Amino acid sequence: MRRLILAVYLCFFAFLFVPQVLADSVINFQADYLINQDGTILVKEKIIYDFTEPRHGIYRQIPYLKINQEGKQFKLDLIDFKVNYPFTTSIENNQIKLKIGEADKTLIGRQTYIIEYLIKGGLTYFSDHDELYWNVTGLEWEVPILSTQANIHLPKAVEDRQIKLQCFTGPKGSTQALCDQGFSQNQAQFQSQIPLSPGSGLTIVFGFPKDLVAVLEPVSYTPFWQTGLGKVIKTILAVSFLLAIVFWYLAYPVWIIIKWFRVGRDPKGIIGEASAWFSPPKIGKHELTPGEAGTLIDEKASFRELFGTIVDLARRGYFVIQERAKNDLYFIRRKNWSKDKNIQDYEKELLNSLFGSKTEIRIKGKKMLSAYSQLCESLYQTVVHLQLFPQNPSSIRIFYGVIAALAMSSANLFLLVVALIFGMAMPKKTALGVDTANMVKSLRNFLISQDRQLAFQAQKQLLFEKLLPYAIVFGVEKIWAKRFAEFDLKTPDWYESQTGTRFNTLVLANSLGRSFNTMTSSMTTTSSSSGFSSGFSGGSSGGGGGGGGGGSW
Repeated sequence: MRRLILAVYLCFFAFLFVPQVLADSVINFQADYLINQDGTILVKEKIIYDFTEPRHGIYRQIPYLKINQEGKQFKLDLIDFKVNYPFTTSIENNQIKLKIGEADKTLIGRQTYIIEYLIKGGLTYFSDHDELYWNVTGLEWEVPILSTQANIHLPKAVEDRQIKLQCFTGPKGSTQALCDQGFSQNQAQFQSQIPLSPGSGLTIVFGFPKDLVAVLEPVSYTPFWQTGLGKVIKTILAVSFLLAIVFWYLAYPVWIIIKWFRVGRDPKGIIGEASAWFSPPKIGKHELTPGEAGTLIDEKASFRELFGTIVDLARRGYFVIQERAKNDLYFIRRKNWSKDKNIQDYEKELLNSLFGSKTEIRIKGKKMLSAYSQLCESLYQTVVHLQLFPQNPSSIRIFYGVIAALAMSSANLFLLVVALIFGMAMPKKTALGVDTANMVKSLRNFLISQDRQLAFQAQKQLLFEKLLPYAIVFGVEKIWAKRFAEFDLKTPDWYESQTGTRFNTLVLANSLGRSFNTMTSSMTTTSSSSGFSSGFSGGSSGGGGGGGGGGSW
């Protein structure tokens, strides 16, 4: 028994003093980003790597492609690499791989690697700010990173309130933010609060004012299989589908042309276009709204239909438009519309989308893309319901837009041209739609007319205000306002300008034009000119540019 107890104790102490096998790790990963005035970014990465067994060095891989919301690829220029150890570069899987170290030498313990390089196309440009959305460490390190920091420097001093910061930690797609962030002395600082395991990383988002740096967008990149040569090769490989190819490349384009001649053209109407029509056309007792008239005349619902509808709703007393500062609009609710019988359903939806439960809203910074999309869809449904179109014209154009995209991807030039010319012209009006469209065109003719014989009507305040939203959807609001410039009209009770000058219809038109631009920018602020989303709206770990990973060799 004593021998058994002694053996157990010996095994216990032997196990206790067995040396643990330690793995490699990155002790600290620090990245500094200097944003230059020309739009380039100078990067300096300081990596303290701990080798637990003799190795030659490390490798660091950095992707040079970015993919936007639409799946389009853009290529960044990563150039002028400098490392404090001997290194070689290679391209692997759309990444630049730096192999640092020497094959005839080995290292052990902590080693410090400093990697410098220049990025062209790393910034993203939005309508209201510029942004660096960057994956600092990457998600492909084969060892843990115990500590991570990132610093960003601007070329000019800015105020703290002009800066927006965000950071994410974890695996790809993670929205957890176990990181600290701050901005002081014209420098942004980010630091992970936790060690980053393999497959995890630190991603930062830094928003700063526009016009601080030059616009330097990444270059559009087309993979080989999307180039002309790649498409030809794919076509050759698809010989077994000869019948489908014949249909796709020949029969179907011809059928689209035949279909357009048979059913794609507007029928002949009874009412022709006149030189003047003094009021919005009616269908039964329903008077066409500005949005409906604008959608009918060009078969499209656009930003102008939204803007004209908003001005018309303000004119009808539902809210007041206040321009409290240049390009700074506020809407103030005036009356309830929930049980109003004089308002269309889609107009109620627009008002509800804009105001919600609030009595006052500020347009600047308000995301209006959802309200705009909802209004456009409702207008298309309305013109079909009014029997002005047999089918939704937008759905038809979308269908042939998909056909055009497929034709382009398959190098079918014939079908591409046919889809863009005949397919996009396939939406047609009904006979009632043709007659009503001619009346709408006649109204437009009246709005752009400068015939002084109609001066007796131009003196009526009501006429000017009622037809102004129609002039907006037709894009002729300044011409219509000029016609009234010499008349002594009072300031509309639904619009308050920040200028404070004596009311003039041209001043009103110019103010509304600025308002239109402000609202348009509020609908596009979530996408950059190259189609990238902002890191502040739906950002996550692994998003933006940069990334990659590393390890030892």
